[in-house]
Amino acid sequence: DDASKCQGDTFIFKNISTLTDSIFYSIDNIKGRVGNNPIIPLGIEKSGTIQFISKNNNGCLDTFSQYLEVKEKPKALFIWDNICNKTITNFLYTGTVPAIPVTTTFNWDINGEDTSTKQNPSKLFDKKKKKIISLEMNSSNGCKDSITKELLVRVQSKAQFKVTDVCENDSVLFTNESKDVDSYNWKFGDGQFS
Repeated sequence: DDASKCQGDTFIFKNISTLTDSIFYSIDNIKGRVGNNPIIPLGIEKSGTIQFISKNNNGCLDTFSQYLEVKEKPKALFIWDNICNKTITNFLYTGTVPAIPVTTTFNWDINGEDTSTKQNPSKLFDKKKKKIISLEMNSSNGCKDSITKELLVRVQSKAQFKVTDVCENDSVLFTNESKDVDSYNWKFGDGQFS
């Protein structure tokens, strides 16, 4: 198998040893026994030299060593702020990218309505509806990651009221004409709240 993989990928080793009863391996102070399997899958998280030791019934040993490169992989994660129609929603990338000199591109798909290559894009949604947001990341070292999340765009409240002119010391009537509101908090400018 290829001696260079991305984090999280599995190295596949093909056992072509003959007259072998057991195979042991060692990498970065981690040791294990893989029996006499023809295919040996190993998940290795950092670069290092792996050593295989084969042993037969007579106790005879043979070794094979190979350097394995584990390349740093981008991690696609993101969060968002308030999602209401008529208000811009900001998407914030919260994952990790491989260290320089590796470069990483961001490819956002915002519900098939818009795309972006920015690290932190924004979108103005016009309707209350479920939306599917996808982020795919590709690094110049050949590693990639992606994530898809579903979000619900809520209806944006519209605060509005009507008031008529009155004389000093007269009572004022405020007519609430707000739309799509669950609760109200009135501030009258004189330190009074309702």
